[in-house]
Amino acid sequence: MSYLEHVNITVESIDDAIEFLSVACPDFKVRSRGTYDTGVQWCHFGNGKFYLALQSKVLDQCNRKFYQNPGVNHCGIVVQDIDDVHKRYKELGYEFIFGRENQFRKRVYFYDQHNVEWEFIGYKTDVFEDRNNYEVPEELVED
Repeated sequence: MSYLEHVNITVESIDDAIEFLSVACPDFKVRSRGTYDTGVQWCHFGNGKFYLALQSKVLDQCNRKFYQNPGVNHCGIVVQDIDDVHKRYKELGYEFIFGRENQFRKRVYFYDQHNVEWEFIGYKTDVFEDRNNYEVPEELVED
């Protein structure tokens, strides 16, 4: 069976990304970390099955328009307790973008401290077909 092993993301600060992601993913740990010959820092942050390959930025400015130009718009991470994750990010002052919920799943979106969008998903079923049913109406999640 195929599965996604990692996603490589360039971030403003590896340490800030680790701090932000640790709120929702306490099981994620630094698996490996280093610096390329070019001086670019990298870090593999995840668990035994999946990791995020975080890489420090090279350029100070990017003209990419999210959801318009090619590139990653957000990463979705399944969490055990979506309500707790939502609450903890709000308490820490992270910007809530929006959320949606139906009988099969609840999704909330937050910006990290460098304006990277992250989606967190809490599934209410183990049935694959229900998890991926997008015909069922969703309600907006209150902030």
